[in-house]
Amino acid sequence: MKKIKAFLLFCLLSLLGSTTAAVAQTTYEATSAGDVADIKTDGTAYVIQQKTGPYSTSTYKNAFISMNGTKSVVLAKATLDEVVANRETDSYAKLYFTFEPGPEDGTFYLKSLSTGQYVNYNNYSFSSTDEPDATTGKVVFQLDGAKGFSFYIGCVYLNQNGSSSPFLDYNTSPSSYFDIIAVTPQSATAKADFYYFDADGHALNVEAATRSVDGAKTVAELAGLPNYVTATYFTDESFGTEVSGDEVAAAATYYVRTAYLADFPFVLDGSFFTLGDGTTFLFSKELEGIQRYAVRMDGDWLNGFALSDFTGKNLNTNTYNVSFEEGNTDKWAVAYTGGGYFLQPYGSSDGEYLRLGSTNALLAPTGSVLSRCDEAVIDSVLLDYPTAHYVGTYFRGQSGLTLDAMLAGEGKVQLQAGKYYYLVCADEAERVLTSSYSTIDAASEATDLLASAEKEGLTCAALWQFTADGLLSNANTGAAFDEAGHLSDAGTATSLSIKADGILPTWSILLSGGSSLCSNGSTVYADTEAGSGWLILEAEGVTVPLTAGGDGSSYATLCAPVALQAAAFDDVVVYTAKGTAAGEGDFDALLLDAQTEPIAAGTPMILVSKSAAASATLDLSDAAGVTADAGSPLLGTSCALRVAAEEAGGLLTLGKSGKVVGFFAPSAEALTLAANSAYVVRTDGSDKGYMLDFGDGTNTGIGAVTIGGAAATDAPLYDLSGRRVQSAVRGGVYVRGGRKLIVR
Repeated sequence: MKKIKAFLLFCLLSLLGSTTAAVAQTTYEATSAGDVADIKTDGTAYVIQQKTGPYSTSTYKNAFISMNGTKSVVLAKATLDEVVANRETDSYAKLYFTFEPGPEDGTFYLKSLSTGQYVNYNNYSFSSTDEPDATTGKVVFQLDGAKGFSFYIGCVYLNQNGSSSPFLDYNTSPSSYFDIIAVTPQSATAKADFYYFDADGHALNVEAATRSVDGAKTVAELAGLPNYVTATYFTDESFGTEVSGDEVAAAATYYVRTAYLADFPFVLDGSFFTLGDGTTFLFSKELEGIQRYAVRMDGDWLNGFALSDFTGKNLNTNTYNVSFEEGNTDKWAVAYTGGGYFLQPYGSSDGEYLRLGSTNALLAPTGSVLSRCDEAVIDSVLLDYPTAHYVGTYFRGQSGLTLDAMLAGEGKVQLQAGKYYYLVCADEAERVLTSSYSTIDAASEATDLLASAEKEGLTCAALWQFTADGLLSNANTGAAFDEAGHLSDAGTATSLSIKADGILPTWSILLSGGSSLCSNGSTVYADTEAGSGWLILEAEGVTVPLTAGGDGSSYATLCAPVALQAAAFDDVVVYTAKGTAAGEGDFDALLLDAQTEPIAAGTPMILVSKSAAASATLDLSDAAGVTADAGSPLLGTSCALRVAAEEAGGLLTLGKSGKVVGFFAPSAEALTLAANSAYVVRTDGSDKGYMLDFGDGTNTGIGAVTIGGAAATDAPLYDLSGRRVQSAVRGGVYVRGGRKLIVR
């Protein structure tokens, strides 16, 4: 919608309640009728402005009823400023009418001041007559709340005819509504002039806003400020002599220094901010990621506000909606009602406000209550775009992060050697890269998998490091990706490249030889064409699946390649084993020691949840952490461990024997110990299992054992770091022929 240059009078009508304009020696005041009872029949001159029509795209929306010639009543396109300012010219005189009492109470005859004739309804059209007609010239105005007055004459309603027609036509129901505005001379000698300033003393208007002084209205009443603006009043431009806004206004000049209420939600200093109702935000659909929320607002309460997005496009209204567009700068007014802030088109009397949807914005009688959403709700914005948590963009909870800083590229998370990360495949519904098997022996190729991030994904097996020499290394195995997309102890350097698609840019993982790491939904591979898009999330903790023990608790063993905090939840306790004790019957006892300090990397442990939780999350620790006693019977492996039947003697895993939870011999001929699990090896030849002794007489726990695999027989012996060894230590875990074994 386009604003006329001489906007001041119309602005004051909508925002302040009165409008003035000067022509020759006469100043006029425009006052809208609030009800039918306000309409005077004493010769007062009125204009009738269409407020809303049946067509939102109408060219003649907000036009005026005009006596055009002697026999037609039409709509004339004009603005209230123009109509009032040109009150005494012939062309605008056609828009002026007087009201005379009608044949019944609450009815009127409408007389043109230009022709002296009366508006009449005749033969399915509107025209004029020299004398009022008691039937066809009887006018009834009906006020319909915020819509305005409907115009009933004779037996039909006066409505706009067609989407862009200037003519008025009849109908049996109202579809056009009007404002009835008295335009009366104002005394030039009894007036007060108001000049408005912002909080910093910058002038908001060049020409004074003139008000009638009646000896009763106060300075604050005549100043007519919006209810979201506070003010201090002065009688000099240097703001040296202050006057009370409660004193009766005199015929003088007032200088008004204004400010906004403390909860005013809009940023007016050129900064970017988010604007919304707490659940839906105003955004530019053409921008991606966090920039979609960048809104900048300039202007003031008197002259209107302009909103723009990150690209400089302006928030404008068009036929169907409200959007950011090039060119036109539609201005907006602020309405503060019911404790909430709304935006409406500046200078409009339509009663329509900005309403936000999930994908669009439009004007509607019921708008969205708006709030400023900057630092206080950055987390809410980022929650809408989970990818904003990842390396290369931003993460939630960054201290002091503002939208301006985000748009300027500040506050981004940087890759750091020594830190651990999760690699999430954005192309595969955010599945996490994980390595379940050791690949330190080149003879054994990796099966590198993608796991659900919501379920089993964020485990120790999914921890990765970007080393100082450019390797992408798995924390469990120490192996890195090679040019074929396999994990190997002969891994080669990788690099990252921005893959600018999706809501936020993702990373391409570039392997040596020119290929990229790709996903097929379950495994990964190298491809020379196009790599998958990866999100890199800085690891803050690991998830450990727990298994219910049937006694109201759940349990798991754990041997992590990283130092961890002792517990994540109040009902999860972390234990290490300090020894064994002889028991009675079929069971001996494994003596456990509860830990509260961080646990060192590689320390075997047992987790117990008293609430039978399905999983526990342990935070990573920067501390070195405590370790189990050197003589601890509890052993652990960070790699998946395949053990042949002939080599599994004395191996005990966490399980259940009857109703007793503890470590027992597996029932299978061969087994695979899961990566990051713990176990016990008996060296005394006994086939007894170990119950768990917590020192308080309770026994809990059952773990998971996966059966499968086959044994290696003869190959060089390596430790789990990939170093070849000449002799083994009893109870140690080694790799031979690509398979793992425990030495008894």
